[in-house]
Amino acid sequence: MARRSRSKSKKRGFGNIGVRFVSVVVILTVSFITWQWMSAALQKNQAASDQLQALSREKEQLEQVQANLREEIENLQTPSYIEELAREHLGLVRKGEILVAPREGE
Repeated sequence: MARRSRSKSKKRGFGNIGVRFVSVVVILTVSFITWQWMSAALQKNQAASDQLQALSREKEQLEQVQANLREEIENLQTPSYIEELAREHLGLVRKGEILVAPREGE
């Protein structure tokens, strides 16, 4: 009986080593796959974060343009601003005024 128990224990020992080896291989494989997945997810997260920052800057710029345009619209509704534009861009004068302009080339 002693022989049988020894041979069984040897088989159990060898079997344990095989199970341990397979377990380690499975754990390493799962760890590697998880690491790869996490690495890809982190790269996508960083790209999305960069894109969000760029879009936030663009939004701020567009909001500033919008504010400038609203101010321009308000100004265009005042007679004094319309007159100023007519004088500067079109060279218009009021009735009885004389436009004095420098000669070209001076």
